[in-house]
Amino acid sequence: MSVTAVLLGLALTAATPVSDDAEKKYEISFEGTTADVQQGKAGTFAMVIKPAEGFKVSNEAPLKIKLASEGLSLKKTALSTGDATEKGWKTTPAFAVGFDASKEGAQTIAVDATFFVCDVRICERKTEKLSVPVSVRQ
Repeated sequence: MSVTAVLLGLALTAATPVSDDAEKKYEISFEGTTADVQQGKAGTFAMVIKPAEGFKVSNEAPLKIKLASEGLSLKKTALSTGDATEKGWKTTPAFAVGFDASKEGAQTIAVDATFFVCDVRICERKTEKLSVPVSVRQ
């Protein structure tokens, strides 16, 4: 095989995009979040970081979740490992934060999360910036 053919093969391989889904070793779920709430009433923001088979979210490395909303009054806006709903969790952290629906209309909870996903060989730092919709009705 010629050097040109090898280089062309390497160039084509490098140019082939790899789907982020193939690389993602976790999933974030907001199941349990109050999606529809009456104005003046309380709701709950819920979040679970589910690692893929053979992986875990590290409970030893730093885990930080920042929450923000303009139309919802969040009971807590900064979360860490110790704020998980299950104390001493091993692989899958879950969080729940209460909120008051103070402003009518389509609202969002901005989520800025930093955590580490590990397997038996290595831990990788992950960051996610997500938005969770909440409808506040009269």
